[in-house]
Amino acid sequence: GEYKEMVLLAHNAIDAATNSDEKARAYNRAAGGWDGLGRFSRVLKAAQAGLREHPIDSDLRLLLQTTAANAHYALWQLDESQGMAQIVVDYYKTNTPENNRAKVAQAHALYVLGHTQRRLVDIDPEQSSQYAHASRCTLEESMRLYEHLAQRIHPTFGGIANTCRAGMLEADV
Repeated sequence: GEYKEMVLLAHNAIDAATNSDEKARAYNRAAGGWDGLGRFSRVLKAAQAGLREHPIDSDLRLLLQTTAANAHYALWQLDESQGMAQIVVDYYKTNTPENNRAKVAQAHALYVLGHTQRRLVDIDPEQSSQYAHASRCTLEESMRLYEHLAQRIHPTFGGIANTCRAGMLEADV
């Protein structure tokens, strides 16, 4: 990565955007650049800015929501992470993803939710067994989706499936 350049290009795209959808896509690119730089508060800020744009494509909104959920997770804002990821997970329970972006958003929302639940095991000891079970089930579903994405879209998604496996092992302990 050229993440600094990605952020600069995204901000140029934000300035050049002629409608809310273009602007939200540019904010999503900025969030990706900031994520690559490990600047998670900036990821969150960019994702939230994209979510404030309207109207935007529903798939893009869901992707921005998973990006925001992941930033909350990285910042240890676990209630916010869980809530935002759950919104996306619930959406896909009744709406089948119809394109690759939506499939990635679904898998990522499950990934973030499962890992958030895994962290909550230590944060909320009274509910640790429920969180551990939920984490394992959620990460298992995410793993299956990422394995499918690795076969159909790009093999790097297999690495994320392995991260789900690691989280499942930790949840089992």
